[in-house]
Amino acid sequence: MSNEFVVEKKKPNIEEGIIPSGEYLAVVYQEGKTVNVIGTYKNEAGVYGMSTFGYGLDLAKILDL
Repeated sequence: MSNEFVVEKKKPNIEEGIIPSGEYLAVVYQEGKTVNVIGTYKNEAGVYGMSTFGYGLDLAKILDL
């Protein structure tokens, strides 16, 4: 994802900003409020694992539109 996609656009076109990587992104909520994003992926054994935690609030807000 480019910095422009994450920070500068108010309503981005998701298809333009995310490059296929096999990673799934999900918004994380705390007490009903958007706080972060977690990434998961399917490994060679076919099991899902966590790839990244901590994409930040800016991306979480964009994905939660």
